[in-house]
Amino acid sequence: MNFADFLARRGPPLPVKAQVQRQGDLPGAPPVVLEALPALLAAQARMKTPRPSEVLRALTKTKGRAWGELHRAEVLQYARAHLPHQPITPLTYGPARRKVEGETVDRPLAAEAFTGGGLFALACAIEGVYATEVCEYDAQAVETLKVNLDATATRQDALVWTPSVPDGGLDMLLGGPPCQPFSKGASLGQSEYGVASEKNMYPRILDWVADSQPRVMVMENSSEVATDKYAKYFNWWWKQMNLLGYEGVFWSLDASSFGTPQARKRAFAIAWPKGAPWGKALRTAPAATHGDPGSAAVKSGKLLPWTHAFDRLTSGCCGGYGMVGCMNLGNLHGQCSTCIEGANFAPAPNQTKDNARQSISATLLRTYAGMFNAQFARIEKRRPTPASQQAAFRPRERVERLISEWLSPTLTAGGGSQRMQESLLIPETGTGTVSSIDPHDTKQREAFVAQLQVMSVREGAKLQDVPQWWAFSGNRAAAWRQIGNGIPINLGRTVIRKVMDALQYPNPLPRSIAAERFEGLWPLDAVDMCARSVGVEGYPEELEEPTWRQALTKEQRTRRPFASKQIFRTSRKKRDVLESRQTWWEDASLDGVWSPKWDAILAKWKPTSLSDLPPGFLDHGEMLSMLEGEEPWVHAEIVKLYAKAAGVSHQAVEPLLWKQVETMEGGWYAQ
Repeated sequence: MNFADFLARRGPPLPVKAQVQRQGDLPGAPPVVLEALPALLAAQARMKTPRPSEVLRALTKTKGRAWGELHRAEVLQYARAHLPHQPITPLTYGPARRKVEGETVDRPLAAEAFTGGGLFALACAIEGVYATEVCEYDAQAVETLKVNLDATATRQDALVWTPSVPDGGLDMLLGGPPCQPFSKGASLGQSEYGVASEKNMYPRILDWVADSQPRVMVMENSSEVATDKYAKYFNWWWKQMNLLGYEGVFWSLDASSFGTPQARKRAFAIAWPKGAPWGKALRTAPAATHGDPGSAAVKSGKLLPWTHAFDRLTSGCCGGYGMVGCMNLGNLHGQCSTCIEGANFAPAPNQTKDNARQSISATLLRTYAGMFNAQFARIEKRRPTPASQQAAFRPRERVERLISEWLSPTLTAGGGSQRMQESLLIPETGTGTVSSIDPHDTKQREAFVAQLQVMSVREGAKLQDVPQWWAFSGNRAAAWRQIGNGIPINLGRTVIRKVMDALQYPNPLPRSIAAERFEGLWPLDAVDMCARSVGVEGYPEELEEPTWRQALTKEQRTRRPFASKQIFRTSRKKRDVLESRQTWWEDASLDGVWSPKWDAILAKWKPTSLSDLPPGFLDHGEMLSMLEGEEPWVHAEIVKLYAKAAGVSHQAVEPLLWKQVETMEGGWYAQ
């Protein structure tokens, strides 16, 4: 479908007559358009919040449809110039505090279109971005938003919705318009394919930019939109953005480069007002944090290896109970630190009945066996060991298969055989691997395929970095649609962090989920789900740094918030651990739980300042929490020692200690 065909599909061209050229008119506009505009502008000017997009919509419904589509930005800008109460294009950084529905907020404000099951919205919420509005039409996806994100979420049609502008301006206009017109899976000749498709929402994005004037626009789609295949159309689209006073670039990103265990290439259209000081920072895409395990960058420590798909699917709690279906994976609300023999196990949603793993039917079995050579790979039933690494690693170009030796292929939303192929895995009881069979032997292929299962909804969500506590509404098909259409959480967080850095917001934002220590999230900076849960209070024998952190370079420690001293203190040496075991005791009735021996600690501990800690403690927050419920003499002796060391009164000691907790890096206990 070429560009001329696209215009033709939008409506028949109007005859070109003598143009009316008056000052303030649209140059080159047909008389029928110029005659219709005054009445349309007058009607919209009477509205409480006049919208340029409403003028354009009314114009293309009545007069000048083809001309209006081709010259969309000119009409929108003309309407902006002639309508009252239009938002000013922001060229300064956003205000730190402002009112939203009567509440004072100091977070970036965003509106999101095509929200779907809320994966990008969740990424924003994690980083502290305040979503003033979301737009989603699918009823079951809206229910997901209500359950997890915003109980007031309502169904919205993108064809008539337009974002409102809060006090101080809109920081971000976000979204993931339908990818069907541009994805590789779109069928040639179908009405929904290409720029002429009714599902092509890029023209509507121009309307929203004109209406809301955001500081930054972020729109995600199939990587195809940034290829030569659609270059002519998007050259026109970017010119339209320029006429609206915006400029921008495409970022081509692969989710596997940011800690997602999936080969998922996406294109992000990033735009900002011309002359905005944050534009320079947005011209370059976020730097990768993960890479091919066999690459020089990974071997030298500059990048972390890809997150292994098999590890992600089989990762369980750090207590070693193998509870891969626990809602509290990642120590949500500190549940893992007190989970003894599974006492705190809480099953994650979407794992039973229709949402659970399924065996494949005989029909699908025959279909898959026939497609084996082109479609199938494996997911190893073991973690790669040093001796088998060369067999486990595969070049990135060869990963476009079922489940690779390292990464999962791109998950899709649609049903049928394509999505089923992408969600197959070897069950725990399965035997054999692809490498152990003769691919030319039909019986061996069929025997291997027969053991495959379709993964559960929860497993699909894991491959998109969705935390266990995020529940999907609707049946299995609806849940898969929300998962497959979504932006992987870690990829979304990476993009939002880059935008927040450009807009000079703190990163991570104080009081955001990203600033918390344990929130059940798949880490951005580690290959182990439970790496952030090491060093939990009450377990002094586990206070040493995890091995993945010891291997990080100084640059990586500084660059990654989760891998910095905000979360983990400096590595404890063996003598520190031995010292802590001399001053702590293990409760025999609670296997693995340790408590301080206060008499032994106070007998040998001589602090010289308020910053000193008794042996075996991570920080002041842990110490103060352990003091709760102890004998009064313990508390009094601690206060006495600190008062003497700091030269302050006994009454001043505790407020000063809590002040240290509130200002310490990470601020976990203060929250």
